[in-house]
Amino acid sequence: MKKIIFLIHGIRTTGAWQKQLTPFLVKQGWLPYPLDYDWFGLPRLVFNQARENKIKWLLSEYQRITQIEGTARPSVIAHSFGAYLVARMLYQYPDVKFDKVILCGSIVRQDFDWQRLFARDQVNIARNDYGLWDNWTSLASFVINDAGPSGKVGFSDQSDRLYDIKFDEHTHDDYFHHTHYEKYWIPFLRRTVLYSTERTSVVNYLDVTTQLVSQHLHIAHKYLRANVFCLEEDAVLRIPSGLHFNMDDPKELSISIPVGQGCTGTAFSDRKPAIAIFEEDWGRHTLPGSELSRVHPDLKWIISMPIMPLDNSCEILGILNVDCLKIAQTREELGHLELLKLVSGAAQTLGALLRR
Repeated sequence: MKKIIFLIHGIRTTGAWQKQLTPFLVKQGWLPYPLDYDWFGLPRLVFNQARENKIKWLLSEYQRITQIEGTARPSVIAHSFGAYLVARMLYQYPDVKFDKVILCGSIVRQDFDWQRLFARDQVNIARNDYGLWDNWTSLASFVINDAGPSGKVGFSDQSDRLYDIKFDEHTHDDYFHHTHYEKYWIPFLRRTVLYSTERTSVVNYLDVTTQLVSQHLHIAHKYLRANVFCLEEDAVLRIPSGLHFNMDDPKELSISIPVGQGCTGTAFSDRKPAIAIFEEDWGRHTLPGSELSRVHPDLKWIISMPIMPLDNSCEILGILNVDCLKIAQTREELGHLELLKLVSGAAQTLGALLRR
Protein backbone atom coordinates (compact mmCIF):
# COMPACT_ATOMS: atom_id res chain seq x y z
CA MET A 1 0.00 0.00 0.00
CA LYS A 2 1.38 3.44 -0.92
CA LYS A 3 2.39 5.76 1.90
CA ILE A 4 0.75 9.09 1.08
CA ILE A 5 1.77 12.32 2.83
CA PHE A 6 -0.11 15.61 2.50
CA LEU A 7 1.93 18.82 2.84
CA ILE A 8 -0.12 21.91 3.71
CA HIS A 9 1.29 25.45 3.89
CA GLY A 10 0.26 28.52 5.91
CA ILE A 11 -1.18 31.90 4.91
CA ARG A 12 0.55 34.52 2.78
CA THR A 13 2.79 31.92 1.15
CA THR A 14 2.78 29.34 -1.61
CA GLY A 15 4.72 26.85 0.54
CA ALA A 16 8.29 26.77 -0.79
CA TRP A 17 9.10 24.30 2.00
CA GLN A 18 6.71 21.76 0.47
CA LYS A 19 8.82 21.62 -2.68
CA GLN A 20 12.01 21.48 -0.61
CA LEU A 21 10.77 18.59 1.53
CA THR A 22 9.34 16.52 -1.35
CA PRO A 23 12.62 14.87 -2.52
CA PHE A 24 13.46 13.85 1.06
CA LEU A 25 10.13 12.02 1.28
CA VAL A 26 10.41 10.47 -2.18
CA LYS A 27 13.83 9.09 -1.20
CA GLN A 28 12.12 7.20 1.63
CA GLY A 29 9.62 5.65 -0.79
CA TRP A 30 6.73 7.92 0.17
CA LEU A 31 4.39 9.76 -2.18
CA PRO A 32 4.01 13.42 -1.14
CA TYR A 33 1.07 15.58 -2.17
CA PRO A 34 1.93 19.29 -1.74
CA LEU A 35 -1.51 20.87 -1.41
CA ASP A 36 -1.98 24.53 -2.33
CA TYR A 37 -5.09 26.44 -1.27
CA ASP A 38 -3.78 29.63 -3.00
CA TRP A 39 -2.71 32.88 -1.43
CA PHE A 40 -4.74 33.50 1.73
CA GLY A 41 -4.23 36.96 3.20
CA LEU A 42 -4.44 37.93 6.85
CA PRO A 43 -7.72 39.91 6.55
CA ARG A 44 -9.58 36.82 5.29
CA LEU A 45 -8.77 34.94 8.52
CA VAL A 46 -11.34 37.06 10.35
CA PHE A 47 -14.26 35.66 8.36
CA ASN A 48 -15.67 32.33 9.51
CA GLN A 49 -17.03 31.50 6.06
CA ALA A 50 -13.65 32.04 4.40
CA ARG A 51 -12.04 29.61 6.82
CA GLU A 52 -14.90 27.12 6.46
CA ASN A 53 -14.50 27.19 2.68
CA LYS A 54 -10.86 26.16 3.04
CA ILE A 55 -11.79 23.34 5.43
CA LYS A 56 -14.25 22.03 2.84
CA TRP A 57 -11.58 22.38 0.15
CA LEU A 58 -9.19 20.29 2.23
CA LEU A 59 -11.87 17.66 2.82
CA SER A 60 -12.49 17.48 -0.93
CA GLU A 61 -8.76 17.04 -1.59
CA TYR A 62 -8.54 14.34 1.09
CA GLN A 63 -11.43 12.42 -0.46
CA ARG A 64 -10.11 12.83 -4.01
CA ILE A 65 -6.56 11.71 -3.27
CA THR A 66 -7.41 8.80 -0.99
CA GLN A 67 -9.81 7.50 -3.63
CA ILE A 68 -7.22 7.85 -6.42
CA GLU A 69 -4.43 6.21 -4.40
CA GLY A 70 -6.58 3.55 -2.76
CA THR A 71 -5.60 4.43 0.80
CA ALA A 72 -7.86 5.52 3.62
CA ARG A 73 -5.16 6.77 5.99
CA PRO A 74 -2.45 9.10 4.68
CA SER A 75 -0.12 11.15 6.88
CA VAL A 76 0.12 14.95 6.92
CA ILE A 77 2.60 17.72 7.67
CA ALA A 78 0.96 21.11 8.15
CA HIS A 79 2.21 24.59 9.05
CA SER A 80 0.41 27.49 10.71
CA PHE A 81 -3.06 27.95 9.15
CA GLY A 82 -2.57 24.59 7.47
CA ALA A 83 -2.41 23.03 10.96
CA TYR A 84 -5.67 24.81 11.81
CA LEU A 85 -7.35 23.39 8.69
CA VAL A 86 -6.21 19.83 9.51
CA ALA A 87 -7.39 20.04 13.12
CA ARG A 88 -10.77 21.53 12.23
CA MET A 89 -11.35 19.02 9.42
CA LEU A 90 -10.59 16.10 11.77
CA TYR A 91 -12.86 17.50 14.46
CA GLN A 92 -15.78 18.19 12.12
CA TYR A 93 -15.56 15.05 9.96
CA PRO A 94 -15.13 11.78 11.93
CA ASP A 95 -14.62 9.75 8.73
CA VAL A 96 -11.32 11.54 8.05
CA LYS A 97 -8.37 9.44 9.23
CA PHE A 98 -4.62 10.03 9.29
CA ASP A 99 -1.75 7.77 10.21
CA LYS A 100 0.70 10.40 11.51
CA VAL A 101 0.07 14.11 11.94
CA ILE A 102 2.95 16.61 12.16
CA LEU A 103 2.18 20.24 13.00
CA CYS A 104 4.57 23.18 13.21
CA GLY A 105 3.89 26.86 13.83
CA SER A 106 0.41 25.68 14.76
CA ILE A 107 -2.42 28.13 15.48
CA VAL A 108 -4.68 25.38 16.85
CA ARG A 109 -6.18 25.99 20.31
CA GLN A 110 -3.99 24.85 23.18
CA ASP A 111 -6.90 22.84 24.65
CA PHE A 112 -7.77 21.11 21.37
CA ASP A 113 -9.40 17.74 22.10
CA TRP A 114 -6.86 15.24 20.73
CA GLN A 115 -8.31 12.55 22.98
CA ARG A 116 -11.53 12.65 20.95
CA LEU A 117 -9.61 12.05 17.73
CA PHE A 118 -7.62 9.17 19.22
CA ALA A 119 -10.79 7.62 20.67
CA ARG A 120 -12.48 7.84 17.26
CA ASP A 121 -9.42 6.16 15.68
CA GLN A 122 -8.87 9.18 13.42
CA VAL A 123 -5.18 9.67 14.21
CA ASN A 124 -2.54 7.11 15.18
CA ILE A 125 0.04 9.54 16.58
CA ALA A 126 0.60 13.30 16.36
CA ARG A 127 3.66 15.51 16.73
CA ASN A 128 3.56 19.25 17.46
CA ASP A 129 6.81 21.17 16.99
CA TYR A 130 6.53 24.49 18.83
CA GLY A 131 8.96 27.39 19.17
CA LEU A 132 9.21 29.71 22.16
CA TRP A 133 9.92 32.69 19.87
CA ASP A 134 6.89 32.09 17.66
CA ASN A 135 4.98 35.28 18.48
CA TRP A 136 2.65 35.00 15.47
CA THR A 137 0.80 32.05 16.99
CA SER A 138 0.10 34.10 20.12
CA LEU A 139 -1.59 36.75 17.99
CA ALA A 140 -3.73 34.27 16.04
CA SER A 141 -6.36 33.90 18.78
CA PHE A 142 -7.06 37.65 18.56
CA VAL A 143 -7.87 37.27 14.86
CA ILE A 144 -9.59 33.84 14.84
CA ASN A 145 -12.12 33.03 17.55
CA ASP A 146 -11.26 29.30 17.63
CA ALA A 147 -7.47 29.54 17.22
CA GLY A 148 -4.71 29.42 19.83
CA PRO A 149 -0.95 29.48 20.54
CA SER A 150 -0.11 25.75 20.38
CA GLY A 151 2.79 26.66 18.07
CA LYS A 152 4.37 28.65 20.92
CA VAL A 153 3.33 26.85 24.13
CA GLY A 154 2.29 23.36 23.01
CA PHE A 155 -0.95 21.53 23.80
CA SER A 156 -2.42 20.90 27.22
CA ASP A 157 -3.39 17.32 26.25
CA GLN A 158 -1.16 14.74 27.99
CA SER A 159 -1.90 11.75 25.75
CA ASP A 160 0.98 9.34 25.15
CA ARG A 161 0.06 9.50 21.46
CA LEU A 162 0.66 13.25 21.23
CA TYR A 163 4.29 14.39 21.15
CA ASP A 164 4.79 18.06 22.04
CA ILE A 165 8.36 18.95 21.06
CA LYS A 166 9.73 22.29 22.29
CA PHE A 167 12.36 24.30 20.39
CA ASP A 168 13.73 27.06 22.58
CA GLU A 169 14.87 29.42 19.83
CA HIS A 170 12.50 28.67 16.93
CA THR A 171 10.28 31.32 15.40
CA HIS A 172 7.28 30.68 13.16
CA ASP A 173 9.21 29.40 10.12
CA ASP A 174 12.39 27.85 11.55
CA TYR A 175 11.44 24.22 10.83
CA PHE A 176 12.06 24.24 7.10
CA HIS A 177 15.56 22.95 6.50
CA HIS A 178 17.06 19.54 5.69
CA THR A 179 18.48 19.01 9.19
CA HIS A 180 15.02 19.26 10.75
CA TYR A 181 13.51 16.99 8.12
CA GLU A 182 16.13 14.27 8.52
CA LYS A 183 16.57 14.47 12.29
CA TYR A 184 12.95 14.84 13.37
CA TRP A 185 10.22 14.48 10.77
CA ILE A 186 11.41 11.54 8.68
CA PRO A 187 12.22 9.32 11.73
CA PHE A 188 8.79 10.18 13.17
CA LEU A 189 7.08 9.23 9.91
CA ARG A 190 9.02 5.96 9.85
CA ARG A 191 7.76 4.88 13.27
CA THR A 192 5.74 1.69 13.35
CA VAL A 193 2.28 2.57 14.62
CA LEU A 194 -0.64 0.37 13.61
CA TYR A 195 -4.27 1.29 13.89
CA SER A 196 -6.65 -0.80 15.95
CA THR A 197 -7.63 -3.47 13.40
CA GLU A 198 -4.00 -4.06 12.41
CA ARG A 199 -2.87 -4.21 16.04
CA THR A 200 -5.48 -6.88 16.65
CA SER A 201 -4.12 -8.93 13.73
CA VAL A 202 -0.55 -8.67 15.05
CA VAL A 203 -1.51 -9.61 18.62
CA ASN A 204 -3.53 -12.58 17.40
CA TYR A 205 -0.55 -13.74 15.39
CA LEU A 206 1.77 -13.32 18.39
CA ASP A 207 -0.65 -15.54 20.33
CA VAL A 208 -0.52 -18.19 17.58
CA THR A 209 3.27 -18.03 17.54
CA THR A 210 3.52 -18.66 21.29
CA GLN A 211 1.11 -21.58 20.97
CA LEU A 212 3.33 -23.19 18.32
CA VAL A 213 6.44 -22.64 20.43
CA SER A 214 4.58 -24.07 23.41
CA GLN A 215 3.83 -27.25 21.47
CA HIS A 216 7.37 -27.54 20.16
CA LEU A 217 9.05 -27.15 23.57
CA HIS A 218 6.28 -28.83 25.60
CA ILE A 219 5.92 -25.76 27.82
CA ALA A 220 2.61 -24.53 29.21
CA HIS A 221 1.35 -21.73 27.01
CA LYS A 222 0.78 -19.40 29.97
CA TYR A 223 4.54 -19.02 30.51
CA LEU A 224 5.28 -17.87 26.96
CA ARG A 225 5.18 -14.29 25.75
CA ALA A 226 5.85 -12.44 22.51
CA ASN A 227 6.46 -8.85 21.45
CA VAL A 228 7.72 -6.69 18.61
CA PHE A 229 10.45 -4.06 19.01
CA CYS A 230 10.93 -1.33 16.40
CA LEU A 231 13.56 1.38 16.00
CA GLU A 232 12.34 4.82 17.01
CA GLU A 233 13.65 8.26 16.06
CA ASP A 234 16.02 8.50 19.03
CA ALA A 235 17.80 5.37 17.68
CA VAL A 236 16.60 2.96 20.37
CA LEU A 237 14.30 -0.05 20.10
CA ARG A 238 10.92 0.03 21.85
CA ILE A 239 7.65 -1.91 21.77
CA PRO A 240 5.10 0.04 19.68
CA SER A 241 1.77 0.55 21.39
CA GLY A 242 -0.13 -2.74 21.71
CA LEU A 243 2.34 -4.99 19.85
CA HIS A 244 2.77 -7.56 22.58
CA PHE A 245 1.11 -10.73 23.88
CA ASN A 246 0.84 -11.95 27.50
CA MET A 247 2.67 -8.89 28.83
CA ASP A 248 0.92 -6.34 31.03
CA ASP A 249 3.55 -4.58 33.18
CA PRO A 250 3.73 -0.92 32.00
CA LYS A 251 7.27 -0.67 33.34
CA GLU A 252 8.45 -3.59 31.22
CA LEU A 253 6.51 -2.41 28.18
CA SER A 254 8.35 0.92 28.35
CA ILE A 255 11.81 -0.64 28.13
CA SER A 256 14.27 1.04 25.73
CA ILE A 257 16.97 -1.15 24.17
CA PRO A 258 20.01 0.40 22.46
CA VAL A 259 21.00 -1.10 19.12
CA GLY A 260 23.71 -3.70 19.70
CA GLN A 261 22.78 -4.36 23.34
CA GLY A 262 20.67 -7.08 24.88
CA CYS A 263 19.31 -9.97 22.87
CA THR A 264 16.97 -7.68 20.92
CA GLY A 265 19.57 -5.03 20.14
CA THR A 266 22.12 -7.68 19.10
CA ALA A 267 19.67 -9.34 16.69
CA PHE A 268 18.94 -5.92 15.20
CA SER A 269 22.59 -4.89 14.74
CA ASP A 270 23.77 -8.32 13.54
CA ARG A 271 20.68 -8.85 11.32
CA LYS A 272 20.41 -12.47 12.47
CA PRO A 273 18.70 -14.45 15.27
CA ALA A 274 20.00 -14.13 18.83
CA ILE A 275 19.31 -16.29 21.88
CA ALA A 276 19.74 -15.12 25.47
CA ILE A 277 19.53 -17.42 28.52
CA PHE A 278 19.52 -16.21 32.10
CA GLU A 279 22.00 -18.12 34.24
CA GLU A 280 23.66 -16.08 36.96
CA ASP A 281 22.99 -13.04 34.78
CA TRP A 282 22.32 -12.27 31.10
CA GLY A 283 26.02 -12.37 30.19
CA ARG A 284 26.88 -10.55 26.97
CA HIS A 285 23.18 -9.91 26.37
CA THR A 286 22.71 -7.77 29.47
CA LEU A 287 21.20 -4.27 29.32
CA PRO A 288 22.12 -0.97 30.98
CA GLY A 289 21.07 -0.99 34.63
CA SER A 290 18.12 1.37 34.28
CA GLU A 291 16.61 -0.79 31.54
CA LEU A 292 17.61 -4.12 33.10
CA SER A 293 15.57 -3.20 36.18
CA ARG A 294 12.43 -3.11 33.99
CA VAL A 295 12.81 -6.74 32.88
CA HIS A 296 10.43 -9.27 34.48
CA PRO A 297 12.29 -11.00 37.35
CA ASP A 298 11.07 -14.45 36.23
CA LEU A 299 12.30 -14.12 32.64
CA LYS A 300 14.43 -17.17 31.75
CA TRP A 301 15.21 -16.95 28.04
CA ILE A 302 14.61 -14.95 24.85
CA ILE A 303 14.67 -15.75 21.14
CA SER A 304 15.07 -12.58 19.03
CA MET A 305 14.36 -12.80 15.30
CA PRO A 306 14.82 -9.94 12.78
CA ILE A 307 11.66 -8.95 10.91
CA MET A 308 12.65 -8.39 7.30
CA PRO A 309 10.50 -7.04 4.44
CA LEU A 310 9.35 -9.52 1.82
CA ASP A 311 11.20 -7.65 -0.94
CA ASN A 312 14.53 -8.51 0.78
CA SER A 313 15.54 -4.83 0.95
CA CYS A 314 18.15 -3.86 3.52
CA GLU A 315 15.64 -2.30 5.89
CA ILE A 316 14.89 -4.14 9.14
CA LEU A 317 11.28 -3.55 10.17
CA GLY A 318 11.78 -4.69 13.74
CA ILE A 319 12.54 -7.64 16.02
CA LEU A 320 10.16 -10.43 17.00
CA ASN A 321 10.85 -11.70 20.51
CA VAL A 322 9.50 -14.93 21.98
CA ASP A 323 10.42 -15.36 25.64
CA CYS A 324 9.48 -17.45 28.67
CA LEU A 325 8.88 -16.95 32.37
CA LYS A 326 9.98 -19.47 35.02
CA ILE A 327 10.72 -22.44 32.69
CA ALA A 328 14.40 -22.83 31.78
CA GLN A 329 15.64 -24.30 28.49
CA THR A 330 19.10 -25.22 27.19
CA ARG A 331 20.78 -23.42 24.32
CA GLU A 332 20.56 -26.63 22.27
CA GLU A 333 16.78 -26.77 22.75
CA LEU A 334 16.29 -23.10 21.86
CA GLY A 335 18.69 -23.28 18.92
CA HIS A 336 17.00 -26.29 17.34
CA LEU A 337 16.61 -25.73 13.61
CA GLU A 338 12.89 -26.49 13.54
CA LEU A 339 12.19 -24.02 16.33
CA LEU A 340 14.19 -21.25 14.67
CA LYS A 341 12.43 -21.94 11.35
CA LEU A 342 9.10 -21.63 13.17
CA VAL A 343 10.02 -18.25 14.70
CA SER A 344 11.57 -17.06 11.43
CA GLY A 345 8.34 -17.89 9.58
CA ALA A 346 6.38 -15.92 12.14
CA ALA A 347 8.72 -12.96 11.66
CA GLN A 348 8.17 -13.07 7.89
CA THR A 349 4.41 -12.97 8.34
CA LEU A 350 4.74 -10.04 10.75
CA GLY A 351 6.92 -8.33 8.16
CA ALA A 352 4.05 -8.39 5.70
CA LEU A 353 1.71 -6.91 8.33
CA LEU A 354 4.12 -4.18 9.38
CA ARG A 355 5.01 -3.24 5.81
CA ARG A 356 1.34 -2.84 4.93
